[in-house]
Amino acid sequence: MIPERVHLKGFLCYKDEQEIRFDGASLWMLAGLNGSGKSTIFDAVTYALFGHHRGGGHDAHELINKDSDRASIVVDFALDGQRFQIHRTLQRTKQGKARATQQIYRRSPLDAWEAIEGSNLRTGFDEWIQQNIGLSYETFTSSVLLLQGKAEKLLDSTAKGRFEVLAGIVDLDRFAGLHARADEQRKELDTQVKTLTLRLAALPEVSAIALVEAEGRIADAEVARLKAQEEAERCQALEFQSRQWAELQQRLAGVRGRLGAARKLVGDAAAIEKAVERLRELRELLPRLQTVLEQRGQIAESERGTAELTKQQQQGQAKLDEQDEALAQSRQTRTALQNKLAEDEVRQRQVGEEFLKVTTRVEKLKEYERQENDLKLLEEELGRLPADPAGAVRRAREVHDNLDALARVVPLLSRLQTLREELRQATAREKTAGETRQTIHRRG
Repeated sequence: MIPERVHLKGFLCYKDEQEIRFDGASLWMLAGLNGSGKSTIFDAVTYALFGHHRGGGHDAHELINKDSDRASIVVDFALDGQRFQIHRTLQRTKQGKARATQQIYRRSPLDAWEAIEGSNLRTGFDEWIQQNIGLSYETFTSSVLLLQGKAEKLLDSTAKGRFEVLAGIVDLDRFAGLHARADEQRKELDTQVKTLTLRLAALPEVSAIALVEAEGRIADAEVARLKAQEEAERCQALEFQSRQWAELQQRLAGVRGRLGAARKLVGDAAAIEKAVERLRELRELLPRLQTVLEQRGQIAESERGTAELTKQQQQGQAKLDEQDEALAQSRQTRTALQNKLAEDEVRQRQVGEEFLKVTTRVEKLKEYERQENDLKLLEEELGRLPADPAGAVRRAREVHDNLDALARVVPLLSRLQTLREELRQATAREKTAGETRQTIHRRG
């Protein structure tokens, strides 16, 4: 197991997110003042792997930072040429305890993290660690990682304790299993030896004459074996020759078949010559047929092109008719606009004439107002003079006449206001008509 990265957040003194990477070199050193969080990094590794910390396997809520409600640990490591990632989280509960989760991921060939099935459960997680890491928390902290203040744990242990630690380091359980299997095989073989020894002791004793006779029978059997071997070799040679004869018979049958076919071809020579002559004639006609086929293809292509051009012509004629109709409508619209413009021009001239008349009347009205002011001044002066009934009557009549003239001018002022509004509207219509006329001229 080779650690590559440790990622912490809300774990012990690491409230904020912190990442420590161990790639790029084979030897690393963590240095810092006391209490700076060096041991916390190793606590994170041991807790991620075994769910234990320096305080034991309980009270995991004490691992959560006092200013946080959640702690997370991510440890990346390499094992047997593969990359793995362990996730551990601690969530503070309302009762002040902690709820933990765990998960192991494997880096796939597609460079994606895949969750290992069953590792989200505590039993499956511990089983995977035991099968792949092969160390317990005690063995790990006694050999791979020596806890602060407990570096002498291995030296101060009893013989049994040291054996258990070293057995966990080198995986002596596997060798113990091999020893047990070898011992069982030894016991089985020992039992077989004892059985064969008893059977050998139970056999009767053989005399020298019986041994000579047995040797003679063995020699006769050896001679018979040699003869049988020679006979077997002869039979093998005959079998090989029979196989060759069968192959020759098959080849002979093939040759006879080809000979029959050749004879049949010789009999059909005249028909074959006629067929060859016909083939030569057809080959001579083939270029002409190809030319005819090419011309037919060109004719068909021309007909298709003609049909397409006819269709396009019809479509163009339809578009032309639509454009002619639109042009006629545009011309009618232009004529109507020109008529409207002429009417507006006539109306404008009429309004201008009426405006001149109104302007004259306005001038007269101003003159009447000036005379009225003068009359008021005269009246004031007359008021300062001695009373004259005849003069007052005369002045009253003059005032009445002026007021009567003023009353006749008021409708003219209203008419003047109306004419001004009509003149403004006519000017706006003239401007619109001018823009429309320019648009029509641009369109042709």
